[in-house]
Amino acid sequence: MRDLFKNERIRYLIILIIILLPLFVINVKDTHNWGDDFALYIHQTKNIVEGKSAQNTGLIFNEDNPGMISNVSIGFSLLLTPVYALFGNNILAFSYFITLFLFLVGILAYLFLSKRMHPLLALLFVLIMEYNRWTLFFKQNILSDIPFAFLLLFAILVFYSDWKIRYLKCIVIALLAGFAMTVRSIALVIPVAFFGFFIFEIIKDIYYKKFVFKKAFKEFLIASAVVIVAFALKIILRRIFFPLPIDSSYSSAYATYLSHHSIWEVIAATSSHYFFYFKSFFNMYRISDFIGNITIFLTWFLMAMGLVIKLLKKIEFHDFVFLAYFAVVLLYPATAGFRYIFPILPLLFYYQYVALKWMATSLKMKKLDTLAYIYVLFVVLQYYQGVLSFTREQKNEIRGPQSKTSVEVFDYIKNHTPDSSIIVFRKPRALALYTDRSALSNNRRQKDVDKLDTIYNKLKVNYLLQNNNEIPDTAMILYLKKYSFKYKLIYKNNDFKLYELRNILD
Repeated sequence: MRDLFKNERIRYLIILIIILLPLFVINVKDTHNWGDDFALYIHQTKNIVEGKSAQNTGLIFNEDNPGMISNVSIGFSLLLTPVYALFGNNILAFSYFITLFLFLVGILAYLFLSKRMHPLLALLFVLIMEYNRWTLFFKQNILSDIPFAFLLLFAILVFYSDWKIRYLKCIVIALLAGFAMTVRSIALVIPVAFFGFFIFEIIKDIYYKKFVFKKAFKEFLIASAVVIVAFALKIILRRIFFPLPIDSSYSSAYATYLSHHSIWEVIAATSSHYFFYFKSFFNMYRISDFIGNITIFLTWFLMAMGLVIKLLKKIEFHDFVFLAYFAVVLLYPATAGFRYIFPILPLLFYYQYVALKWMATSLKMKKLDTLAYIYVLFVVLQYYQGVLSFTREQKNEIRGPQSKTSVEVFDYIKNHTPDSSIIVFRKPRALALYTDRSALSNNRRQKDVDKLDTIYNKLKVNYLLQNNNEIPDTAMILYLKKYSFKYKLIYKNNDFKLYELRNILD
């Protein structure tokens, strides 16, 4: 045991674990905001536990609002299953569950970074990621990104682990990749990077005249098996055991988008979007614009510089993962804030370190990590105001499905509307989860109220639920003004108004 604590890497790991424990206290709540992606995951989990079809989440597909789909990530719902089985629909339990994954992400990030830099530096980089005010806000959301980050880092660490049975290691990577693809589709970069790295090694052997056909063929079989097993597991889970409904894919929407926009337009749009969110993430709370701009410049400059230096020096498996991941993010015409970038933050920090170390070497500094420590401390010292403001903001009530007025209207709907009711609401998946009624949402940009009326008649809508205080629905407001003769108000409280459509029910 004493020899174990003599290991500097282990000592700093223990320190990190202690420092990360407050995550289980910070922003762990029994309420949730109105972002209703969480409701979709929980509804799928509820169905799995109750032995029902995971796809029956109560969302009615509206062709006028195709982005609101009824099923996405069965893998994340499967991860939530034990929590739901033990605690039911308990937001506090789910919040602790997500916090556990964030805690484990910090540990895995440290294990990856501490093999490539001094353990203290690795610890500090992890703190930049874990105790950023946006991360602390984000972990309160029941979304798949943090568990996905865990799976991605775990797969990378397994790749670099020293297992005696190599085939077993490859099987574990394949299974991790296959399951990760059911959590987030972008996990396809894991098997793609695995196969790409194999091809690169073959090309390198040919270039250096070390190519041996028998060895290359064996490696090809292994790499192919990893890809096949990974995609087979994804297909089994998403097509056989938990088949997706027709409205569950963004493919057609993106195909339409790409038919009207060039790849360069997509890249320009996504680059601008993620630059903005990088700025939001690293531009700390209430600091001067001058310091904030320096931080943003250093963040981008060091990442780009470190990546180039690393690729010129030595190309490894995680480099392929990073390049493939970043390419998908830039080419995929969907933007969801910094959460798409969060899983690869440890790799970004590593490339920053490579750049700082190269600069120190070029300057012939005796201690090559000096610049890295200066940079990390420069960023960490900016966290004080952000974390302080965060603790103040946590005293504010979270307005969402668990608020008093929400519970009141949901109880009314459960007790006073038929089970077969179809309701229009801005957050239909949350309504479906908490009322067991079917729901759909408007395209909020829709100004043609006659089209809305046609849609309501076609889908046999019974009720309209309005909340203009927190989540106003512009399209519904316009509809209610023009078609006042078609509905009657049957319930209201301080935030909600529930209207019954007469033309359907009468």
